[in-house]
Amino acid sequence: MMKAAHDLSVKHRVPCEVSLEARMGCSLGACMGCVVRAFGADGEEQFLRVCLDGPIMDSRKVDWNTPPSESSGRTARARSQEQQSLVYDRKTG
Repeated sequence: MMKAAHDLSVKHRVPCEVSLEARMGCSLGACMGCVVRAFGADGEEQFLRVCLDGPIMDSRKVDWNTPPSESSGRTARARSQEQQSLVYDRKTG
């Protein structure tokens, strides 16, 4: 339903915001349990956390072609980003 609303908004060139739902483990963004695959303004892939970056998001950012099971939860990309953060923290902390 939300994808259909997004498609209509694109067709008629009107802004559209969606309210996303995701299972949240911590509600602080630390567990990466509510991750949604999205695209930044430059088209770069990113993973937004529903608990911190949402739940209201611009529908044009959300990747509507990726099934929720593949984008939500602790994806390989999210784990990689987490590992990079830990390495950075060890170097600077």
